Amino acid sequence: MVNGAGIKAIVRHIVDRVGGNLKAAELCGALKSDVSFWCNDHHDRHAPVDHLMILDEAAGDLFLKEWARQRGYDLSQREAVGEVPSRVIAIMGHFAKEAGELGSVVLDAAQDNHFTPTEKRLIRDSIAPVKDLISALERAIAR
Repeated sequence: MVNGAGIKAIVRHIVDRVGGNLKAAELCGALKSDVSFWCNDHHDRHAPVDHLMILDEAAGDLFLKEWARQRGYDLSQREAVGEVPSRVIAIMGHFAKEAGELGSVVLDAAQDNHFTPTEKRLIRDSIAPVKDLISALERAIAR
């Protein structure tokens, strides 16, 4: 398991990979002395998670991959997998349900060839979840 010294070793490797303490400090918007503390086995200060994420991304996700490996996981990027994310399928299921309900509300309200204020409100209320699911689908496929 990754312990404090192991984390410091990985951070040192990441800092070296991005170009040293000065470059790491620039990437994170931190002080060079802070980066030195994060890499020093004899100091109790560790890199904050947000800074570690910035550095790790710049270094090719070394920390993320090692952490996952130590915990028994294999990582692969979504684009590399080439599968439809289960989230997309779930969104489409919800979309079909909500779109069906919208259609039902509109057809029921249109039976007498005019919409009452209450019917208009029901239609607007039924449109909102459909719009939200369309946005969710756009976000899910953009990844």
